[in-house]
Amino acid sequence: MANKISLNELTSAIEKEVRNWTKDALDDVNSIKEDIAKEGVNQLRSTSPVRTAEYATNWTRKKIKVGNETNQIIYQKAPTYRLTHLLEKGHVD
Repeated sequence: MANKISLNELTSAIEKEVRNWTKDALDDVNSIKEDIAKEGVNQLRSTSPVRTAEYATNWTRKKIKVGNETNQIIYQKAPTYRLTHLLEKGHVD
């Protein structure tokens, strides 16, 4: 049997359902972002130069919370972060 609510409670019931839907959607998006960041780090580790393996293993990710949203940043940890530009762009002669 369906729940009955009065006309006065309709607005708050709709708001509650929209909030629940928004939270679920945001949780799904944050989960997808995390999966993509993990996949990106793994791909960078597997395709990076491996002379000493330190550069390849220093790829990592960080979560940054912005309001209700969680963003993912992929970066190269110290001390090898300086090599990224050189490996991608090379030296200027």
